[in-house]
Amino acid sequence: MITVIIGQVKAVLIIDEKAIITSIHTQAKESASEKRIKIVGETKIDTATLDHINTTILSLIDKLITSLGLKPQNYEITIKNINATSAHELGLEISGHSLDVSIFLSMLSAGLQLPISQMIVFTGGIDTPDGYLVSVSGLPEKIKAAAENRAIRYFVYSSFEQDGSIKDLTPNEYERISQTLLNYRESLKFIQVNNIFEVIRTAISEDDISLASLISGFYSREKLSVLNHNPVGQALLYLFNDNEKRFWNAIEQQLLKSDIDKAKEYIQTFARHFIDKAIYPENFGDRLVQLIISLPPAIKRKIGFYPLLQMKDYVRIAQLIRERDYDDIKKLFRAAFGDSIQLLRPAKTIETEQKAAVPESGTLLEQFLRELSSENIAKEVLLPIDSARASYTIDKVTVDDYSEFLETITAFNAHLLRHIGQLSGDIDQKQVASHALDLVKRAFPRDGEEKAAYNEAKTGVNGGLRYIFDQMTQRLKAEERGKYVKMILNTAIDPMDFESKTVLIKTIMAQLGPTLPEEIRNQPPERFAADYDKIIEAYSQSQERLLEFIKTL
Repeated sequence: MITVIIGQVKAVLIIDEKAIITSIHTQAKESASEKRIKIVGETKIDTATLDHINTTILSLIDKLITSLGLKPQNYEITIKNINATSAHELGLEISGHSLDVSIFLSMLSAGLQLPISQMIVFTGGIDTPDGYLVSVSGLPEKIKAAAENRAIRYFVYSSFEQDGSIKDLTPNEYERISQTLLNYRESLKFIQVNNIFEVIRTAISEDDISLASLISGFYSREKLSVLNHNPVGQALLYLFNDNEKRFWNAIEQQLLKSDIDKAKEYIQTFARHFIDKAIYPENFGDRLVQLIISLPPAIKRKIGFYPLLQMKDYVRIAQLIRERDYDDIKKLFRAAFGDSIQLLRPAKTIETEQKAAVPESGTLLEQFLRELSSENIAKEVLLPIDSARASYTIDKVTVDDYSEFLETITAFNAHLLRHIGQLSGDIDQKQVASHALDLVKRAFPRDGEEKAAYNEAKTGVNGGLRYIFDQMTQRLKAEERGKYVKMILNTAIDPMDFESKTVLIKTIMAQLGPTLPEEIRNQPPERFAADYDKIIEAYSQSQERLLEFIKTL
């Protein structure tokens, strides 16, 4: 199993004439501190090397990160090697440029959430802010140390031929390096690199770049153009361009390999990226349907294949659709929750209806009952709202004036919306206040609406603000439940398709059979099709609830 870790890169350096495998650990932090680089832990870095990291390496990192549209960050770097530091009570002080490539990769990994394989060890210096590398000394000793470490499979080093340093080697030094490479070619794969672009391309998989682009926020369907095609420009093009293609290729390969959990992680990350941006991902459903259709049937039948997307994320992303996305959101539902979740189309003949339509509608009904069960609605819709209410505490239960009342209910309303993913960063205070007042009016419909709520907040007769918050919470839960039920029903069945509703009602009546009163059992399904949504919701609660409802029709 290949281990990949964000912010951690293996390195090799010479200490007391002995090569030691170590690792660089970096944490990226948003901070106002002027000190951008902080070395923590027992192992230190001398002043000249630290200056080089601050000027050359940090400059490269900032160019890459800001060019991707992200904010510069500060970095805490730890150099770890227990065996080495334990031999020196005061810790070690590192000098030279052997760790440049590893430090650069570790900072980039932490800054962009790019995982690095722990089977690779790096050595090499970074010469200029353009990202070209220079060779470092002690290569034979470093190769031997890497070969003796069973966890290491790849040895990446800066080319001593490309940078011209080969001319400075004595014949004996050149022969020793060449012989060492030859001696260990069975236990290690050697990779020469000349610049940071080649380092990144060697160290980081394209799949991991696509996932990191979604997590860090530099995913885009657009193409990046760079004027300078030096290593920095090449690295930017590699990191930014083609992440949409990489994303879909990654999911396809993961599903074909039956790595279903990994594919779900990618799909979920993709959805949440666009939820955070409050943008519906164009053609998401269509692309996913195409992919699912193309998979071998055996893969789709595996236990745990569906759902590919969590229902709560589907609901949140469905709230972002525009008119042009109506068809696509239905495709997304079908792709994410199974081929049986499809738009019902009545059979063209009695024979095909008997063979196909009833089983399809039966399967769809089962899905409805699962999604609309009390347990599932509680989990997907109600629990987040209840959790938001439970986590909100106040110091006083009454207000002094209307201004304080409005400010208080606005803050609580924003708290609720934030916990259910409906608070956009673009919304202003007036919009939240207006939404809060509307919710309060709907929460106190029989008592005088806003006036009644304000009076309660002033007097505290029934608990003051706590009572108002409880009423707002209950009202929001009822409304979100209604929207959820409507979304489930309308996503799978076109509200205008009367025939599909009739087929579904026929399936319900067939399943209930003798439990239905004779006067209802003998009625044509068409009579109840107009109320299909209320019938399914009642049926999802209990047969008794359904019977009670049907009797009112």
